[in-house]
Amino acid sequence: MLSRGVPVETPFNVEFSRRPVVGYSSGGTKYTRWVTDGLPQLGKYSHLLKTPFFLYRNAEDARAGANSGGTGFLLGVALDEDKSYFIAYAITNWHVAVQLGFSTIRINCREGAPDIFEFDPAEWFFNAGSHDIAAVPIKLDGKKHDAAILQAPGYLLSQDFVEEHEVGPGDDVFMIGRFVDYDGVEVNKPAMRFGNISVMEARVRQDTGCDEPSILVDMHSRTGFSGSPVFVYRTTGSMFAEKGEFVMGHTMKLLGIHWGQFPEMWEIKKGVTKTQASDSALVTEGDYVKGFSGMTCVCPAWAIWDLLNKPELAKMRETQGQIIAANAASLPAESDVSEAAKAPPTTECNPDHREDFNSLLDAAVAGKKQGQ
Repeated sequence: MLSRGVPVETPFNVEFSRRPVVGYSSGGTKYTRWVTDGLPQLGKYSHLLKTPFFLYRNAEDARAGANSGGTGFLLGVALDEDKSYFIAYAITNWHVAVQLGFSTIRINCREGAPDIFEFDPAEWFFNAGSHDIAAVPIKLDGKKHDAAILQAPGYLLSQDFVEEHEVGPGDDVFMIGRFVDYDGVEVNKPAMRFGNISVMEARVRQDTGCDEPSILVDMHSRTGFSGSPVFVYRTTGSMFAEKGEFVMGHTMKLLGIHWGQFPEMWEIKKGVTKTQASDSALVTEGDYVKGFSGMTCVCPAWAIWDLLNKPELAKMRETQGQIIAANAASLPAESDVSEAAKAPPTTECNPDHREDFNSLLDAAVAGKKQGQ
C-alpha cells in the first residue's frame, strides 16, 4: 500500500497562461506584472490528467476495454512519521464500485498495456448512509505507472476555504473522466468537461440514502463520468473585491467527486403533428420521461477527507508509520556507516530496495491485522 516515486500534485503545480498588467510602485515607478489569466494549462502540465483511472467488473473486461463502468481518481496521504512515504487511495463512487460491482481498476503504464488491479466490491471502504464515495488503498510504482496522485488534504476544498474565499455560484469548474463513446478502449483516455458552480448546498438524495448537501454545477455529464474528480479554479479577473478592485492571482482545488446527474421530467406530447410540435403552446396532456437537466451533482471534497479518516483507514496509516519509524530507528547513524557498507545495499531498508521494503511492510501490516 505504500507508494513512492509517483508524482504528487499540489495546487501549485498547475500553471495558467499569463498576460502583462501595468503596475506602479509606492514611489510611482511604472513596472509590468505578468499575472495569471484564462484557463489552466492542463495540456502542458499533464500530470493532472493522469490522476483518473477507469473501472470494470473484472480483469477480462479491463483487458478488453469492454463493459466499462465509471471513473475514479488517485489521492495520496503522507505518513506523519516520514513524509516521503504516502498511502495512495483509489477514490470513486460507492454506487460504481460497490452497488454496481465495477470494482476492478485499470491504470495506464509508461510502457505497454495498462495495469489491472482486481478488487472485490467488499474490499472498498465507505461510510454507510453517507455520501456516495468509496475508497481502497492501492500500491503504485512511479517507474511503471503513468499516473499522478492528488495531495490530500492540501488539494481538497475545505469548508474553511469556502468561507474564507467565498467559493460559490459562478466559480469555474471542470472535471476529468470517462467519455464512454471514446475512452481509448485499450488504454485510458480521459475527457474533460467545463462549467460553473450553480448551487453550493442542494439536498439531493443519493443512492446511499444520504441527503446531505451536494454541490450542483452547470456542466453536462453522462454515464461513465460517475466518480470523476471535479475541480474549481479562479484566474485573474474571475472575481472582484468588494470595492470593485481587480483581484490578481489564481487558485485551484478539488471541489469534489461527481456522483450523478440532476434529473427532470420531460412531458411528451400525444397526437401532435410535426408542424404542431413547433407551436409554442403549453403541453396539457401527455406521458413523461425522465431526462437530465444539464446539472451535475458533486459530493464535496471534505466528505472525501472524512472517509479517508475513517478509523480503519487511519489505523492502517498509523500502523505503517510505526513500522517505518521502528525500521529507521534500528539503522546505524549516517556517520557510523562506512563507505564500503554504503555501496552495494545490504539492508532491505535501503532506498534502492524499496520494493522489498514495501513488501515487508505490507506483510507486517497484514500480520498485525490478522492478530488484532
